Amino acid sequence: MALEIRLESAQDVSEQDLFAFFGRQCDAQLVDLDPRDSFLRTPAMDITPYPVTPVDEEQEEVEERFVSKIGFRRRISVTFRFRGTASIEDA
Repeated sequence: MALEIRLESAQDVSEQDLFAFFGRQCDAQLVDLDPRDSFLRTPAMDITPYPVTPVDEEQEEVEERFVSKIGFRRRISVTFRFRGTASIEDA
C-alpha cells in the first residue's frame, strides 16, 4: 500500500529552488512527464513540490478555508508519496 505525506509551509520559495532543495535532500532525479506536473522521483518516493499561487476566486476561497483551519497561509505544498512497491530498504 502506498503512503502519502503532505508538507505545507508559509515559506515563499520559487519552484526551481524547491526542486533543487528536495532533489539534494532525497538524492532524487527530476522527472518531467508533463510540464504541468513535474515531480522528483527516488527509488521509494515520488515527491511533488510546488508553490501555492491561487489563480482564480475558487482557489482563493480554498486557501482562505485552509488559513482558517490551519492558522497560516501556505505558500508551498509538498507531497511525498511512498510507493507500495518500494522495498523496505529503499523506503
